[in-house]
Amino acid sequence: MKRLPALLLVPLLLLSGCVERYDYTPYYHAVGKGTEVYCWEIGENDFRCGAMPGTNRFKTYDEFQAIQKLPATLSKMREILEYIKIEDPYNYFVSMHIIIYPLPDYGENDNGVCSWYDILSEKDKDEAIRYYLETRLGIVNQY
Repeated sequence: MKRLPALLLVPLLLLSGCVERYDYTPYYHAVGKGTEVYCWEIGENDFRCGAMPGTNRFKTYDEFQAIQKLPATLSKMREILEYIKIEDPYNYFVSMHIIIYPLPDYGENDNGVCSWYDILSEKDKDEAIRYYLETRLGIVNQY
């Protein structure tokens, strides 16, 4: 009878080594211009994030909608940013913005470019909220 519990532990130990790996591909595209993280509040002090590679262009409304359809928690985004820092340490720069949720339908102009005035949340100006998010994301004092 004493051998039975030991035999049951073997499959559990084998299964414990099967850890799910997170696919960072939707968030990480090495382009050498850093990463733009966009945060939005879905509830009282409950934020989600999305990320896009840095570009020197305005983002489209479709791009912002796409990141809100693939949200990450603050802790998951921190993991993603740590992964990016390891993968591309020489081009690691993160900018963060707080956008509204859900995006308004009027945020798209005729060119498909999204205006900052239409999507940037008032909370983006709140230094305490920005500091809270940057701290949770691990991007405070990144220089």
